[in-house]
Amino acid sequence: MDWEVSSNHSIYTNGLKTVPIKRHKLLDRITANEICKQAGLSPKF
Repeated sequence: MDWEVSSNHSIYTNGLKTVPIKRHKLLDRITANEICKQAGLSPKF
């Protein structure tokens, strides 16, 4: 998995999907589940 950093987001990609993630120290469960869905994974929380 590759990643890059912008001022407000980290951007992760595996070559097929790209997921921007806001830069915070903590993510709530709703945000974590949405990130999982965008990445094509089943929600963990």
